[in-house]
Amino acid sequence: MTTPCSTLLEKHVVFGGEEKLRDQIASTMELMNGDLFVTVSGCIPALIGDDVEGVVSEFRKPEYPPSSTSNHRDSTGPPTMATTCSWMR
Repeated sequence: MTTPCSTLLEKHVVFGGEEKLRDQIASTMELMNGDLFVTVSGCIPALIGDDVEGVVSEFRKPEYPPSSTSNHRDSTGPPTMATTCSWMR
């Protein structure tokens, strides 16, 4: 199993890491064949207010609302899911 990581740097803490996350998810889904893609975030994205669920929802069809517990499969790709390990939620 391979686990890609966005590896947030200081500049992402100051300016936000959503664009980096978006690029990482797109790249991962393009390069890896998977049955499920899960995005796990920690304290820093929660602390700085990054919308991890919002970014992940961009990779789903619009009729599926973003949810940290949803897992949807459609005809265009594998299911995606966002969850957080942050105590700050």
